[in-house]
Amino acid sequence: MIYLDNAATTITKPIEVIDAISQSLTDHLGNPSRGTYLAAQEAFKKVEDARAAVKNLFNAEHYECAYSMNATESLNMAIKGLLPANAHVITTSWEHNAVLRPLYQLADKGVRFDVIPSQPVTGTLCYDALEQLLQSDTKAVICNVVSNVTGNVIDLNRIKAFCQAHDLMLIIDCSQAAGVIPIDLSDDIVTAACFTGHKSLFGPMGVGGMCIRRDVVIDPLITGGDGIQSFNHDAPKDLPERIEAGTLNVPNIIGLAAGIRYVMEHPEQSEREYRLTHWLRSKLLAMKNVEVYGDGTSHSIVSFNIKDTDSAITAMLLDENEGIMTRSGYHCAPLMHEALGTAKRGTVRLALSMMTTEEEIMKTCQAIQNLAAEAE
Repeated sequence: MIYLDNAATTITKPIEVIDAISQSLTDHLGNPSRGTYLAAQEAFKKVEDARAAVKNLFNAEHYECAYSMNATESLNMAIKGLLPANAHVITTSWEHNAVLRPLYQLADKGVRFDVIPSQPVTGTLCYDALEQLLQSDTKAVICNVVSNVTGNVIDLNRIKAFCQAHDLMLIIDCSQAAGVIPIDLSDDIVTAACFTGHKSLFGPMGVGGMCIRRDVVIDPLITGGDGIQSFNHDAPKDLPERIEAGTLNVPNIIGLAAGIRYVMEHPEQSEREYRLTHWLRSKLLAMKNVEVYGDGTSHSIVSFNIKDTDSAITAMLLDENEGIMTRSGYHCAPLMHEALGTAKRGTVRLALSMMTTEEEIMKTCQAIQNLAAEAE
């Protein structure tokens, strides 16, 4: 088996993550913030230690970390909780449906959005459109830091400068970026950074979160018990309690913290993943009948097609013939495929992790080469 769908989720976890989750289930941890007895206090400490790990990862000293199930929930929390009615928003053609669908939903509240276009094949953003799309009632920019289709890395400093110059909120989707490239929130320009744990942070499924600036006023997506203000009709005003109703997923939060520590303690593995990605890309670019997408800035993702073959057929053959697991189709990012010119057949996405080996890349390239030769 060669697993190259790590942009969806990493299935090979460091032993440190497995041990941390297992230990959490045998340590008799209580419910954090729901009791003063020792087991509850221990759970609370573990949860707060994990928050510290998240803030360390993002260099987010002036932010609060609020937990969620995944980046999709975090993005819904941020978009629906921060955008005022009748606001105008600028977003990008790179966005996942976790951004697009909440924006479509908010249309009944008068929220409108315009999209920064991308160039064909490379998917490079047309940054000059930022000023052109700005309107008098523009309130926010929402952008994907790393495209989940091509792996293209956004010029975040340019986006930050634009938002700072026009006093705009900035919501970023770090789903593919966290654990792959550095995300630095120390300048306090980003309003909310949304992430998930089960991709390149090597955490389990079902845990993610959001780093949100402490001065931000946000409406909660979900309300309920908080364990501290039971007679208050509204959710607590303070973060992160305001957007963390209900019992937290303590074992998975502990697993997330272990994954973050693993990534931060092994920078050489991340550098190796980057080199392997570019080696893979260069080999595919040299193949006849293979079209490679993206602008070459990717650290972990390479998307391609073989001649006129539907991406689903290519992915099926790689799996059936060689046991190579990839992701075909549209990757929940329809606007990116429209920009790339792949709206009719999607792409085959190869997504590496820090665990991917050179031997696996060599075997994958040979298998693609064989399919490309048959497409003559």
